[in-house]
Amino acid sequence: MIEAVCAAGSEQNTMKYLAEQLHITIGSLTVAANTLIRKGYLTREQDARDRRKMHLVPTEKAQAIDQLHKDYHRKLTDAIIHAVPADQMDTFLSGLNGAYDYVRKAQV
Repeated sequence: MIEAVCAAGSEQNTMKYLAEQLHITIGSLTVAANTLIRKGYLTREQDARDRRKMHLVPTEKAQAIDQLHKDYHRKLTDAIIHAVPADQMDTFLSGLNGAYDYVRKAQV
């Protein structure tokens, strides 16, 4: 959830948008958001133009965690790429693309 909030632009960080992106209900998002707010990772702000809308905003603590998470994925990707022999890279990438397509279709 922290990743989704950090990735969303300031106009797209509404509860409705984030719930849709995470494929969860607004109620489930609210429960999770309350926990992350209590722990100091997020703040909730009311939209200046439409007071019915609420925005989730990452704190510096959340942005630091998000950066660590991105760094971890980058290092993991580098380790995998360096572990696959060059002559097998095409086969590996083909399998990876197949897995990606499966996951993407399953999210519908």
